[in-house]
Amino acid sequence: MATITYEQLTNPLKPFIIAEIGSNHMGSMETAKQLIDAAKEAGCDAVKFQSWQWDTLEGKKVFESKKDYSRPGFNITGYKEIKQLLALTPEQHHELKTYCDQKGIIFCSSAYSKEQIDLLVNLDVPFLKFSSADVVHHELLRYAAMKGKPLILATGMADIHEIDEALKVIREAGNPEVVLLHCVSQYPTASADVNLYNIPLLKTTFGVPVGFSDHTLSTEIPVSSIALGANVIEKHFRLQNQDCREQKVSIEPDAMRRLVEGAREVAQSLGSKKREISESELKARVDMRRSVVVAKDLPAGHVLTQDDLAFKRPGSGIAPKDWKYVVGRKLNSGKEEGDLVLLKDLG
Repeated sequence: MATITYEQLTNPLKPFIIAEIGSNHMGSMETAKQLIDAAKEAGCDAVKFQSWQWDTLEGKKVFESKKDYSRPGFNITGYKEIKQLLALTPEQHHELKTYCDQKGIIFCSSAYSKEQIDLLVNLDVPFLKFSSADVVHHELLRYAAMKGKPLILATGMADIHEIDEALKVIREAGNPEVVLLHCVSQYPTASADVNLYNIPLLKTTFGVPVGFSDHTLSTEIPVSSIALGANVIEKHFRLQNQDCREQKVSIEPDAMRRLVEGAREVAQSLGSKKREISESELKARVDMRRSVVVAKDLPAGHVLTQDDLAFKRPGSGIAPKDWKYVVGRKLNSGKEEGDLVLLKDLG
C-alpha cells in the first residue's frame, strides 16, 4: 500500500507532487484509472480526487435552480445530471483507493463534509486535503484536525488573518501537522497574478511547510516554486487531448513528466544555506585561478618591481591579491618568463 509520513511529505529534498484529477474522470471509472496510470508513469507521488455529494456543497433550492452547465467533454448540459455524474460514491472511492495501492501511487482526495472526512479516514489516506473555499469553514477543519492525520490546506482567496485563524483552529484541536498551499483561485491564473513570493512569506509568518497549488498552464512556474521553498506541488491533470471538466487548468502527461523531473532537479540543486566549497571546486582552484609569475626573464638577485610581475595560471603559487608582498623582494635564483614566484624564491 502506498503511503507517506508527514516528514516525507514535507521533505525539501524530494518535493511531493500531486496530480489533481479532481472531476476530470468525467464519471468514468475507466478514465479515472487511466489517469492514475498516466500520473504514475509521469512520476507523480499521488493522485487527488474530490469527495463530495451535491448536498454537501449547495442547498436544494440553489442546486435545483441551476439549469444549463455546459462543459467540455459532456454530452449533457443539465447541472443536476452533471453533478450527480461527477460525484464519486463510497464504493468508487474504495475501488480507486485499491487501484492506487496496486499501482504504488498514493490516493488522496479533497474532503467537503464531515461524512467525506470519515470516508477518507476509513480508507486510511495518509493526509486530508481541503480546498481554498474551506479556509473559513472552522467546524470542518476542527473536525478533520481531531482525526490525527496531517492536513493540507489551500489558501486561495484567503488573507493573512483568515489563514492565521484557520491554523489556530487546527492547532487548538491538537494537530500540529499542517501544510499550507499557496494558491490563486483564478482558472487559469495569469503569470502576473501568481505571487510566488507568498511561499516564503507563509513559511516565515506561520512556521509551517508550504507548497503550491498551481492553476497556471505553465510547468516552469511550479518548478520555480521549489526554489522559493515549496515542499508540495499540486497540479491539475488530464489525459492527452482529453476533453474534460477542468481542462482549462490541466496539463497532459508529457508536461507533467517535465514538471516532476524539473522539480526534483531544482530541489537537488538547492543545497545548503551555508557557503561551502565542494571538493571538486577546491581542486579546480589550482587549474583555474592565477598566481604571481615573472613577466620576463630575471636573474638571481634582481629586486622585483610591479612591472616584473604578471598573473597567470596555475593557482598553486602566491595569489594575485598578495602581489604587494612580492614587490621589493630579491630573487634567490633566476627565473624565466612565466615562472611562478614562490615564497622560497624571495630573499
